[in-house]
Amino acid sequence: MAYPKPRGFLAEKGPFTHRDAAHEGKFARNQEAEQMRVLRQRLSEQRGRIDELENYMSQSRIR
Repeated sequence: MAYPKPRGFLAEKGPFTHRDAAHEGKFARNQEAEQMRVLRQRLSEQRGRIDELENYMSQSRIR
């Protein structure tokens, strides 16, 4: 069974280019994962601050 010939950027390149593309993809995924980790941490901190403010407001209404 013959496979169709690949097309596009990587079709014309050798194995080193494929490896470089894989490394770049991994690097990009790792960077995005780190950004998501930082954003989730910030979101968690902001939710905590919102909870503090809501508690303060609810206590202020009681007095």
